[in-house]
Amino acid sequence: MLSPGVKVNEIDLSIVVPTVSNATAAFAGEFTKGPSDKFMLITNADDLKRYYGEPTNSNFNDWFQAYNFLQYGNKLLVSRAVDANGTWNDSGNEVYAVNEDGKVEVTNEPQMIQAGSLVKFDENSEDEYKVKELESPVDAVAQVDEITIDSAADGDYSIDLNGTVVTYTADVTTNGDTTDVIATNLGALLEDVDSSATNVSVTGSVITYTASVAGTSMSNSVASGDMTLVTSTANVPGESYELVFEEDAGSPIDFTSIATVGASVLVKDAAYNAIAEAQIDGMDKRTAQDLVSDRIFISNEDEYEVIEDSIPVHPTAKLKFIAKSSGDLMNGIEIAVARESDFDAGNSTAFPGIILNDLFENKPLEADKEVAILVKDGDKIKENYIVSLKPGSKDYRGKSNYIEDVVNHFSDYLYIKNNEGTTDMPESRLFQAAVYDETGSVVTPAENNLVYLSNGSDGSVNMGDIITAYGSVSNNTIFGNCIAA
Repeated sequence: MLSPGVKVNEIDLSIVVPTVSNATAAFAGEFTKGPSDKFMLITNADDLKRYYGEPTNSNFNDWFQAYNFLQYGNKLLVSRAVDANGTWNDSGNEVYAVNEDGKVEVTNEPQMIQAGSLVKFDENSEDEYKVKELESPVDAVAQVDEITIDSAADGDYSIDLNGTVVTYTADVTTNGDTTDVIATNLGALLEDVDSSATNVSVTGSVITYTASVAGTSMSNSVASGDMTLVTSTANVPGESYELVFEEDAGSPIDFTSIATVGASVLVKDAAYNAIAEAQIDGMDKRTAQDLVSDRIFISNEDEYEVIEDSIPVHPTAKLKFIAKSSGDLMNGIEIAVARESDFDAGNSTAFPGIILNDLFENKPLEADKEVAILVKDGDKIKENYIVSLKPGSKDYRGKSNYIEDVVNHFSDYLYIKNNEGTTDMPESRLFQAAVYDETGSVVTPAENNLVYLSNGSDGSVNMGDIITAYGSVSNNTIFGNCIAA
Protein backbone atom coordinates (compact mmCIF):
# COMPACT_ATOMS: atom_id res chain seq x y z
CA MET A 1 0.00 0.00 0.00
CA LEU A 2 1.40 3.37 -1.03
CA SER A 3 -1.45 5.15 0.76
CA PRO A 4 -4.68 4.06 2.45
CA GLY A 5 -6.99 2.25 -0.04
CA VAL A 6 -4.53 2.37 -2.96
CA LYS A 7 -2.79 -0.80 -4.29
CA VAL A 8 -0.50 -0.83 -7.31
CA ASN A 9 -0.05 -3.93 -9.54
CA GLU A 10 2.52 -3.92 -12.32
CA ILE A 11 1.53 -6.17 -15.27
CA ASP A 12 3.92 -6.97 -18.11
CA LEU A 13 1.80 -7.08 -21.28
CA SER A 14 4.74 -7.74 -23.60
CA ILE A 15 4.18 -11.53 -23.49
CA VAL A 16 0.42 -11.45 -23.96
CA VAL A 17 -1.21 -11.68 -27.39
CA PRO A 18 -4.24 -9.36 -27.27
CA THR A 19 -7.57 -10.81 -28.41
CA VAL A 20 -8.33 -8.42 -31.24
CA SER A 21 -10.03 -9.10 -34.54
CA ASN A 22 -6.91 -8.59 -36.66
CA ALA A 23 -4.59 -10.80 -34.54
CA THR A 24 -4.21 -13.82 -36.83
CA ALA A 25 -1.43 -16.41 -36.60
CA ALA A 26 -0.36 -19.24 -38.89
CA PHE A 27 1.14 -22.42 -37.46
CA ALA A 28 2.30 -25.70 -39.03
CA GLY A 29 3.11 -28.62 -36.78
CA GLU A 30 2.76 -32.30 -35.96
CA PHE A 31 -0.72 -33.41 -34.89
CA THR A 32 -2.32 -36.83 -34.42
CA LYS A 33 -5.17 -36.25 -36.86
CA GLY A 34 -6.70 -33.65 -39.16
CA PRO A 35 -6.34 -32.69 -42.82
CA SER A 36 -2.94 -32.03 -44.36
CA ASP A 37 -1.82 -30.04 -47.40
CA LYS A 38 -4.28 -27.30 -46.39
CA PHE A 39 -5.00 -25.03 -43.42
CA MET A 40 -8.07 -24.65 -41.20
CA LEU A 41 -9.19 -21.65 -39.17
CA ILE A 42 -9.24 -22.67 -35.49
CA THR A 43 -10.90 -20.22 -33.12
CA ASN A 44 -10.75 -22.04 -29.77
CA ALA A 45 -9.08 -24.91 -27.93
CA ASP A 46 -12.11 -27.20 -28.27
CA ASP A 47 -11.90 -27.00 -32.06
CA LEU A 48 -8.16 -27.68 -31.87
CA LYS A 49 -8.90 -30.93 -30.02
CA ARG A 50 -11.79 -31.84 -32.30
CA TYR A 51 -9.97 -31.41 -35.59
CA TYR A 52 -6.32 -32.03 -34.68
CA GLY A 53 -6.46 -34.35 -31.66
CA GLU A 54 -4.84 -34.10 -28.25
CA PRO A 55 -1.15 -33.81 -27.29
CA THR A 56 1.10 -36.89 -27.17
CA ASN A 57 4.66 -37.56 -26.05
CA SER A 58 5.87 -36.91 -29.59
CA ASN A 59 3.95 -33.74 -30.49
CA PHE A 60 3.30 -31.93 -27.21
CA ASN A 61 5.64 -29.06 -28.10
CA ASP A 62 3.76 -28.26 -31.33
CA TRP A 63 0.33 -28.86 -29.80
CA PHE A 64 0.84 -26.55 -26.83
CA GLN A 65 2.20 -23.75 -28.98
CA ALA A 66 -1.12 -23.75 -30.82
CA TYR A 67 -3.10 -24.25 -27.61
CA ASN A 68 -1.37 -21.42 -25.76
CA PHE A 69 -2.02 -18.96 -28.56
CA LEU A 70 -5.73 -19.82 -28.40
CA GLN A 71 -5.78 -18.81 -24.73
CA TYR A 72 -5.32 -15.20 -25.89
CA GLY A 73 -6.21 -15.12 -29.59
CA ASN A 74 -9.11 -16.52 -31.57
CA LYS A 75 -7.76 -16.69 -35.13
CA LEU A 76 -5.19 -19.43 -35.66
CA LEU A 77 -4.62 -20.91 -39.11
CA VAL A 78 -3.39 -24.48 -38.54
CA SER A 79 -1.64 -26.73 -41.05
CA ARG A 80 -0.80 -30.35 -40.19
CA ALA A 81 2.61 -31.75 -41.18
CA VAL A 82 2.69 -35.42 -42.21
CA ASP A 83 5.31 -37.82 -43.52
CA ALA A 84 3.63 -38.21 -46.92
CA ASN A 85 6.82 -39.13 -48.78
CA GLY A 86 7.95 -41.65 -46.18
CA THR A 87 11.15 -42.29 -44.24
CA TRP A 88 13.47 -45.23 -44.95
CA ASN A 89 14.23 -47.32 -41.86
CA ASP A 90 16.34 -50.44 -41.38
CA SER A 91 13.96 -53.40 -41.19
CA GLY A 92 16.38 -55.54 -39.19
CA ASN A 93 16.62 -58.04 -42.07
CA GLU A 94 19.51 -58.70 -44.45
CA VAL A 95 19.56 -60.23 -47.92
CA TYR A 96 20.41 -63.92 -47.69
CA ALA A 97 20.16 -64.74 -51.41
CA VAL A 98 18.62 -63.57 -54.68
CA ASN A 99 17.15 -66.60 -56.41
CA GLU A 100 16.94 -67.22 -60.11
CA ASP A 101 13.15 -66.86 -60.08
CA GLY A 102 13.43 -63.34 -58.74
CA LYS A 103 12.63 -63.96 -55.10
CA VAL A 104 14.78 -62.28 -52.47
CA GLU A 105 15.51 -64.31 -49.37
CA VAL A 106 16.08 -62.39 -46.15
CA THR A 107 17.41 -63.52 -42.82
CA ASN A 108 15.15 -63.52 -39.77
CA GLU A 109 11.37 -63.28 -39.69
CA PRO A 110 10.31 -59.86 -41.06
CA GLN A 111 8.74 -57.71 -38.36
CA MET A 112 8.44 -54.42 -40.25
CA ILE A 113 7.94 -55.85 -43.75
CA GLN A 114 4.54 -57.08 -44.92
CA ALA A 115 2.49 -57.34 -48.10
CA GLY A 116 2.19 -53.83 -49.51
CA SER A 117 5.44 -52.57 -47.94
CA LEU A 118 7.89 -50.59 -50.04
CA VAL A 119 11.50 -51.74 -49.64
CA LYS A 120 14.90 -50.98 -51.11
CA PHE A 121 18.42 -52.26 -50.54
CA ASP A 122 20.54 -49.13 -50.73
CA GLU A 123 19.53 -45.84 -49.10
CA ASN A 124 21.20 -43.94 -51.94
CA SER A 125 19.31 -45.85 -54.62
CA GLU A 126 16.17 -44.53 -56.31
CA ASP A 127 14.96 -48.09 -56.95
CA GLU A 128 12.21 -49.28 -54.61
CA TYR A 129 10.05 -52.39 -54.76
CA LYS A 130 6.55 -53.13 -53.53
CA VAL A 131 6.21 -56.42 -51.67
CA LYS A 132 3.46 -58.56 -53.17
CA GLU A 133 3.67 -61.36 -50.63
CA LEU A 134 5.93 -63.01 -48.08
CA GLU A 135 6.64 -66.71 -48.30
CA SER A 136 7.68 -67.67 -44.83
CA PRO A 137 9.63 -69.58 -44.05
CA VAL A 138 11.22 -71.22 -47.06
CA ASP A 139 12.81 -74.62 -46.63
CA ALA A 140 15.91 -74.04 -44.55
CA VAL A 141 18.12 -76.14 -46.83
CA ALA A 142 21.28 -75.17 -48.66
CA GLN A 143 23.63 -76.87 -51.07
CA VAL A 144 27.21 -76.99 -49.82
CA ASP A 145 30.11 -77.64 -52.21
CA GLU A 146 33.37 -78.50 -50.52
CA ILE A 147 36.27 -78.18 -52.95
CA THR A 148 39.68 -79.43 -51.83
CA ILE A 149 42.88 -78.46 -53.70
CA ASP A 150 44.75 -81.77 -53.51
CA SER A 151 48.12 -80.62 -54.88
CA ALA A 152 49.76 -77.56 -56.42
CA ALA A 153 51.08 -77.60 -59.98
CA ASP A 154 51.57 -75.19 -62.87
CA GLY A 155 48.40 -74.83 -64.94
CA ASP A 156 44.68 -74.09 -64.81
CA TYR A 157 42.39 -74.86 -61.88
CA SER A 158 38.80 -74.48 -63.17
CA ILE A 159 35.30 -74.91 -61.71
CA ASP A 160 32.13 -75.01 -63.83
CA LEU A 161 29.28 -73.05 -62.17
CA ASN A 162 26.12 -73.96 -64.07
CA GLY A 163 27.86 -73.31 -67.39
CA THR A 164 30.04 -70.41 -66.25
CA VAL A 165 33.65 -71.51 -65.84
CA VAL A 166 35.94 -69.76 -63.37
CA THR A 167 39.66 -70.38 -63.77
CA TYR A 168 42.77 -69.59 -61.77
CA THR A 169 46.11 -70.25 -63.49
CA ALA A 170 48.58 -71.43 -60.88
CA ASP A 171 52.29 -70.62 -61.17
CA VAL A 172 54.13 -72.86 -58.75
CA THR A 173 57.54 -72.68 -60.46
CA THR A 174 57.87 -68.89 -60.54
CA ASN A 175 55.54 -67.57 -57.83
CA GLY A 176 55.53 -70.55 -55.52
CA ASP A 177 51.74 -70.92 -55.48
CA THR A 178 50.65 -73.37 -52.80
CA THR A 179 47.37 -75.27 -52.42
CA ASP A 180 46.27 -72.57 -49.94
CA VAL A 181 47.01 -69.74 -52.42
CA ILE A 182 45.13 -71.56 -55.18
CA ALA A 183 42.14 -72.09 -52.88
CA THR A 184 42.09 -68.41 -51.83
CA ASN A 185 42.10 -67.16 -55.42
CA LEU A 186 39.48 -69.63 -56.63
CA GLY A 187 37.25 -68.75 -53.67
CA ALA A 188 37.39 -65.06 -54.62
CA LEU A 189 36.46 -65.90 -58.21
CA LEU A 190 33.46 -67.96 -57.05
CA GLU A 191 32.19 -65.10 -54.89
CA ASP A 192 32.56 -62.57 -57.73
CA VAL A 193 30.76 -64.65 -60.34
CA ASP A 194 27.79 -66.24 -58.54
CA SER A 195 25.46 -63.66 -56.95
CA SER A 196 23.36 -66.45 -55.41
CA ALA A 197 26.25 -67.58 -53.24
CA THR A 198 25.48 -66.92 -49.60
CA ASN A 199 28.83 -67.92 -48.23
CA VAL A 200 32.23 -68.62 -49.76
CA SER A 201 34.89 -69.37 -47.17
CA VAL A 202 38.41 -70.69 -47.50
CA THR A 203 40.19 -72.64 -44.79
CA GLY A 204 43.64 -73.69 -45.84
CA SER A 205 43.27 -75.57 -49.11
CA VAL A 206 39.51 -76.18 -48.72
CA ILE A 207 36.84 -73.96 -50.31
CA THR A 208 33.34 -74.15 -48.80
CA TYR A 209 30.74 -72.77 -51.18
CA THR A 210 27.13 -72.47 -49.94
CA ALA A 211 24.05 -71.44 -51.92
CA SER A 212 20.33 -71.72 -51.17
CA VAL A 213 18.54 -74.52 -52.97
CA ALA A 214 15.18 -72.72 -52.83
CA GLY A 215 14.46 -71.47 -56.34
CA THR A 216 18.06 -72.09 -57.46
CA SER A 217 19.22 -74.89 -59.72
CA MET A 218 22.78 -75.82 -58.73
CA SER A 219 25.06 -77.91 -60.93
CA ASN A 220 28.75 -77.44 -60.27
CA SER A 221 31.74 -79.55 -61.28
CA VAL A 222 35.52 -79.49 -61.20
CA ALA A 223 36.63 -78.78 -64.76
CA SER A 224 40.41 -79.09 -64.43
CA GLY A 225 43.23 -79.11 -61.91
CA ASP A 226 44.02 -81.48 -59.08
CA MET A 227 40.86 -80.92 -57.01
CA THR A 228 38.14 -82.93 -55.31
CA LEU A 229 34.48 -81.74 -55.21
CA VAL A 230 32.10 -83.09 -52.57
CA THR A 231 28.47 -81.85 -52.65
CA SER A 232 26.09 -82.12 -49.70
CA THR A 233 23.07 -80.32 -48.23
CA ALA A 234 22.86 -78.51 -44.92
CA ASN A 235 20.55 -76.24 -42.98
CA VAL A 236 20.70 -72.55 -43.73
CA PRO A 237 21.91 -70.68 -40.62
CA GLY A 238 18.67 -69.39 -39.14
CA GLU A 239 15.37 -69.24 -41.02
CA SER A 240 15.08 -67.60 -44.40
CA TYR A 241 12.01 -65.72 -45.69
CA GLU A 242 11.28 -64.87 -49.31
CA LEU A 243 9.98 -61.51 -50.55
CA VAL A 244 7.98 -61.57 -53.77
CA PHE A 245 7.63 -58.20 -55.53
CA GLU A 246 5.00 -56.65 -57.75
CA GLU A 247 6.19 -55.84 -61.25
CA ASP A 248 5.12 -52.75 -63.18
CA ALA A 249 3.59 -53.55 -66.54
CA GLY A 250 6.26 -53.37 -69.21
CA SER A 251 9.05 -52.86 -66.65
CA PRO A 252 10.28 -56.24 -65.42
CA ILE A 253 12.57 -56.10 -62.41
CA ASP A 254 16.23 -56.85 -63.02
CA PHE A 255 16.70 -59.29 -60.17
CA THR A 256 20.35 -59.91 -60.99
CA SER A 257 21.21 -56.47 -59.61
CA ILE A 258 18.47 -56.05 -57.03
CA ALA A 259 20.71 -56.56 -54.02
CA THR A 260 23.97 -57.98 -52.81
CA VAL A 261 24.24 -60.68 -50.20
CA GLY A 262 24.39 -59.17 -46.73
CA ALA A 263 22.76 -55.89 -47.78
CA SER A 264 20.33 -54.37 -45.28
CA VAL A 265 16.66 -54.28 -46.26
CA LEU A 266 15.21 -50.79 -45.82
CA VAL A 267 11.45 -50.38 -45.45
CA LYS A 268 9.52 -47.15 -46.02
CA ASP A 269 7.57 -45.81 -43.06
CA ALA A 270 5.00 -43.27 -44.26
CA ALA A 271 1.66 -41.70 -43.39
CA TYR A 272 -1.37 -43.82 -44.30
CA ASN A 273 -5.11 -43.59 -43.64
CA ALA A 274 -6.58 -46.49 -41.66
CA ILE A 275 -8.97 -48.69 -43.66
CA ALA A 276 -11.55 -51.45 -43.22
CA GLU A 277 -14.19 -53.33 -45.21
CA ALA A 278 -17.69 -54.72 -44.84
CA GLN A 279 -18.04 -57.78 -47.02
CA ILE A 280 -20.96 -58.72 -49.23
CA ASP A 281 -23.42 -60.88 -47.33
CA GLY A 282 -22.12 -64.44 -47.22
CA MET A 283 -18.49 -63.65 -48.16
CA ASP A 284 -15.47 -64.32 -45.96
CA LYS A 285 -14.07 -61.34 -44.09
CA ARG A 286 -10.68 -59.97 -45.04
CA THR A 287 -8.30 -59.51 -42.12
CA ALA A 288 -6.19 -56.47 -41.31
CA GLN A 289 -3.23 -58.32 -42.82
CA ASP A 290 -5.21 -58.92 -46.02
CA LEU A 291 -5.85 -55.17 -46.27
CA VAL A 292 -2.23 -54.04 -45.97
CA SER A 293 -1.70 -53.91 -49.72
CA ASP A 294 -4.77 -51.60 -50.00
CA ARG A 295 -3.21 -48.90 -47.82
CA ILE A 296 -3.66 -45.38 -49.13
CA PHE A 297 -2.73 -41.83 -48.16
CA ILE A 298 -5.41 -39.16 -48.58
CA SER A 299 -4.44 -35.70 -47.37
CA ASN A 300 -7.87 -34.02 -47.22
CA GLU A 301 -11.42 -33.90 -48.60
CA ASP A 302 -10.41 -32.07 -51.77
CA GLU A 303 -7.92 -34.79 -52.69
CA TYR A 304 -10.47 -37.51 -51.90
CA GLU A 305 -12.94 -36.00 -54.34
CA VAL A 306 -10.25 -36.03 -57.06
CA ILE A 307 -9.17 -39.65 -56.56
CA GLU A 308 -12.45 -41.17 -55.34
CA ASP A 309 -13.34 -42.89 -58.61
CA SER A 310 -9.91 -44.51 -58.86
CA ILE A 311 -9.93 -45.99 -55.33
CA PRO A 312 -10.39 -49.76 -55.77
CA VAL A 313 -12.88 -51.82 -53.75
CA HIS A 314 -12.22 -55.53 -53.35
CA PRO A 315 -14.74 -57.65 -55.32
CA THR A 316 -16.00 -59.37 -52.15
CA ALA A 317 -16.57 -56.07 -50.32
CA LYS A 318 -19.68 -53.91 -50.48
CA LEU A 319 -18.35 -51.03 -48.37
CA LYS A 320 -14.83 -49.72 -47.98
CA PHE A 321 -14.14 -47.47 -44.99
CA ILE A 322 -11.22 -44.99 -45.07
CA ALA A 323 -10.27 -42.80 -42.12
CA LYS A 324 -10.57 -39.08 -42.87
CA SER A 325 -7.25 -38.48 -41.13
CA SER A 326 -3.99 -40.27 -41.79
CA GLY A 327 -2.18 -41.70 -38.76
CA ASP A 328 -2.42 -44.54 -36.29
CA LEU A 329 -4.81 -42.61 -34.01
CA MET A 330 -7.69 -43.91 -36.17
CA ASN A 331 -6.64 -47.54 -35.78
CA GLY A 332 -9.21 -49.35 -33.68
CA ILE A 333 -12.13 -47.03 -34.45
CA GLU A 334 -15.21 -49.30 -34.26
CA ILE A 335 -17.87 -49.36 -36.96
CA ALA A 336 -21.19 -51.19 -36.78
CA VAL A 337 -23.34 -52.03 -39.81
CA ALA A 338 -27.00 -52.94 -39.16
CA ARG A 339 -29.84 -54.01 -41.45
CA GLU A 340 -33.63 -53.99 -41.06
CA SER A 341 -33.72 -57.53 -39.67
CA ASP A 342 -31.37 -56.49 -36.84
CA PHE A 343 -33.86 -53.82 -35.75
CA ASP A 344 -36.78 -56.26 -36.06
CA ALA A 345 -35.07 -58.64 -33.64
CA GLY A 346 -35.63 -56.02 -30.93
CA ASN A 347 -32.62 -56.94 -28.79
CA SER A 348 -29.68 -56.65 -31.20
CA THR A 349 -26.65 -54.94 -29.65
CA ALA A 350 -24.68 -52.45 -31.74
CA PHE A 351 -21.83 -52.44 -29.24
CA PRO A 352 -21.42 -54.24 -25.88
CA GLY A 353 -24.36 -53.25 -23.67
CA ILE A 354 -25.90 -50.86 -26.23
CA ILE A 355 -29.22 -51.91 -27.75
CA LEU A 356 -29.46 -51.00 -31.42
CA ASN A 357 -33.12 -49.86 -31.35
CA ASP A 358 -32.38 -47.37 -28.56
CA LEU A 359 -30.17 -45.33 -30.89
CA PHE A 360 -32.61 -44.61 -33.73
CA GLU A 361 -36.18 -43.38 -34.10
CA ASN A 362 -36.58 -45.24 -37.41
CA LYS A 363 -35.11 -48.37 -38.94
CA PRO A 364 -33.38 -48.87 -42.31
CA LEU A 365 -35.64 -50.34 -44.97
CA GLU A 366 -34.29 -53.31 -46.90
CA ALA A 367 -36.56 -52.47 -49.85
CA ASP A 368 -34.78 -49.11 -50.19
CA LYS A 369 -31.31 -50.70 -49.82
CA GLU A 370 -30.82 -48.89 -46.51
CA VAL A 371 -28.40 -49.71 -43.69
CA ALA A 372 -27.51 -48.14 -40.38
CA ILE A 373 -23.87 -47.08 -39.86
CA LEU A 374 -22.53 -46.33 -36.37
CA VAL A 375 -19.06 -45.03 -35.44
CA LYS A 376 -17.59 -45.51 -31.96
CA ASP A 377 -14.37 -43.92 -30.70
CA GLY A 378 -13.22 -45.20 -27.33
CA ASP A 379 -16.22 -45.50 -25.03
CA LYS A 380 -18.46 -43.07 -26.94
CA ILE A 381 -20.66 -43.45 -30.01
CA LYS A 382 -19.69 -40.45 -32.12
CA GLU A 383 -21.85 -40.78 -35.21
CA ASN A 384 -24.83 -42.76 -36.53
CA TYR A 385 -26.59 -42.68 -39.88
CA ILE A 386 -29.38 -44.43 -41.76
CA VAL A 387 -28.37 -44.25 -45.42
CA SER A 388 -29.14 -45.89 -48.74
CA LEU A 389 -26.73 -47.88 -50.90
CA LYS A 390 -28.73 -46.91 -53.98
CA PRO A 391 -27.18 -43.97 -55.90
CA GLY A 392 -29.57 -41.07 -56.33
CA SER A 393 -31.81 -42.04 -53.39
CA LYS A 394 -33.61 -39.21 -51.52
CA ASP A 395 -35.08 -38.89 -48.05
CA TYR A 396 -38.58 -37.56 -47.25
CA ARG A 397 -37.27 -33.98 -47.50
CA GLY A 398 -35.97 -34.57 -51.02
CA LYS A 399 -32.34 -34.46 -49.91
CA SER A 400 -29.76 -37.07 -50.91
CA ASN A 401 -29.73 -40.12 -48.69
CA TYR A 402 -27.00 -41.92 -50.64
CA ILE A 403 -24.31 -43.27 -48.31
CA GLU A 404 -21.36 -41.57 -50.02
CA ASP A 405 -23.10 -38.18 -50.14
CA VAL A 406 -24.15 -38.27 -46.48
CA VAL A 407 -21.22 -39.85 -44.65
CA ASN A 408 -18.43 -38.36 -46.73
CA HIS A 409 -19.89 -34.88 -46.26
CA PHE A 410 -20.88 -34.96 -42.57
CA SER A 411 -18.60 -37.47 -40.84
CA ASP A 412 -15.53 -36.33 -38.91
CA TYR A 413 -14.15 -39.86 -39.04
CA LEU A 414 -14.88 -41.66 -42.32
CA TYR A 415 -14.97 -41.70 -46.06
CA ILE A 416 -17.13 -44.55 -47.34
CA LYS A 417 -16.70 -46.03 -50.80
CA ASN A 418 -19.71 -48.03 -52.01
CA ASN A 419 -19.06 -50.91 -54.39
CA GLU A 420 -21.61 -50.05 -57.07
CA GLY A 421 -20.49 -53.07 -59.07
CA THR A 422 -22.83 -55.25 -57.01
CA THR A 423 -26.37 -54.79 -55.78
CA ASP A 424 -25.82 -57.27 -52.93
CA MET A 425 -26.13 -55.97 -49.38
CA PRO A 426 -23.30 -55.98 -46.85
CA GLU A 427 -23.54 -58.42 -44.00
CA SER A 428 -24.51 -57.15 -40.55
CA ARG A 429 -21.46 -56.25 -38.48
CA LEU A 430 -22.59 -55.97 -34.84
CA PHE A 431 -21.59 -57.12 -31.39
CA GLN A 432 -23.65 -60.16 -30.45
CA ALA A 433 -24.13 -60.49 -26.70
CA ALA A 434 -24.01 -63.93 -25.10
CA VAL A 435 -27.33 -65.72 -24.55
CA TYR A 436 -27.87 -67.59 -21.25
CA ASP A 437 -30.48 -70.10 -20.14
CA GLU A 438 -32.35 -70.01 -16.82
CA THR A 439 -29.47 -71.77 -15.07
CA GLY A 440 -26.94 -69.18 -16.19
CA SER A 441 -25.26 -71.46 -18.70
CA VAL A 442 -24.17 -70.00 -22.03
CA VAL A 443 -26.49 -71.01 -24.85
CA THR A 444 -24.88 -68.77 -27.49
CA PRO A 445 -21.43 -67.26 -26.79
CA ALA A 446 -20.74 -63.61 -27.42
CA GLU A 447 -19.45 -62.80 -30.90
CA ASN A 448 -17.68 -59.60 -31.86
CA ASN A 449 -18.46 -58.98 -35.51
CA LEU A 450 -17.69 -55.25 -35.56
CA VAL A 451 -15.55 -53.55 -38.18
CA TYR A 452 -12.23 -52.05 -36.99
CA LEU A 453 -10.11 -49.54 -38.85
CA SER A 454 -6.51 -50.71 -39.21
CA ASN A 455 -3.19 -50.12 -41.01
CA GLY A 456 -3.08 -46.37 -40.38
CA SER A 457 0.37 -44.91 -39.64
CA ASP A 458 2.00 -41.55 -38.99
CA GLY A 459 5.46 -42.06 -40.44
CA SER A 460 8.26 -39.91 -39.03
CA VAL A 461 7.54 -36.19 -39.28
CA ASN A 462 10.76 -34.22 -39.80
CA MET A 463 11.78 -30.63 -40.47
CA GLY A 464 11.23 -31.05 -44.21
CA ASP A 465 7.62 -32.06 -43.57
CA ILE A 466 7.11 -28.99 -41.35
CA ILE A 467 8.49 -26.73 -44.09
CA THR A 468 6.17 -28.37 -46.62
CA ALA A 469 3.22 -27.79 -44.27
CA TYR A 470 3.97 -24.06 -44.25
CA GLY A 471 4.08 -24.02 -48.03
CA SER A 472 5.48 -21.40 -50.33
CA VAL A 473 4.28 -17.93 -51.28
CA SER A 474 5.89 -18.26 -54.70
CA ASN A 475 4.06 -21.52 -55.41
CA ASN A 476 0.78 -20.42 -53.82
CA THR A 477 0.71 -23.50 -51.56
CA ILE A 478 -0.99 -23.77 -48.16
CA PHE A 479 -0.19 -20.54 -46.25
CA GLY A 480 1.48 -19.11 -49.32
CA ASN A 481 -1.89 -19.33 -51.05
CA CYS A 482 -3.53 -17.55 -48.10
CA ILE A 483 -0.95 -14.75 -48.05
CA ALA A 484 -1.06 -14.27 -51.80
CA ALA A 485 -4.84 -13.96 -51.66
